[in-house]
Amino acid sequence: MATATDIRKGRVIQYQGAPHLILDMMHRTPGRRTGFVQTTLRNLNTNSSTVVKFGSTDTIEFCQSDAQKLEFSYVDDTGYHFMDPESFEDIALSKDLIEDQKQYLVPSTVYDILFVNHKPIRVQLPAAVSMKVMESADGIKG
Repeated sequence: MATATDIRKGRVIQYQGAPHLILDMMHRTPGRRTGFVQTTLRNLNTNSSTVVKFGSTDTIEFCQSDAQKLEFSYVDDTGYHFMDPESFEDIALSKDLIEDQKQYLVPSTVYDILFVNHKPIRVQLPAAVSMKVMESADGIKG
């Protein structure tokens, strides 16, 4: 267990039973009161953000996190398959983990995948994706 003063941006902590990514942190010492750490956390399960204040002596549990660059290969009944370009190891991610991102996955493209405690939690999509419109509804005059 670590104290709240050990919190750093980009780390993953266990908060209210779920892993949270630290988006922003600021250590504050207001006047004669005790210091605190104000953080912006993103729940990695629900993708919602919240602002939380931790006292400087509060204990925090850090999760072991690792971001890996994996290449998207294909989709089948078992899930979405990604390959490690260095070891050629195949990693299948479940369909519920990908959810709304599936339409933006392009085969043979490398994506950052966040692993927390050796379990894939999140796929980070690039800021822009080039796609071709194959079919569209007719335009409406007016």
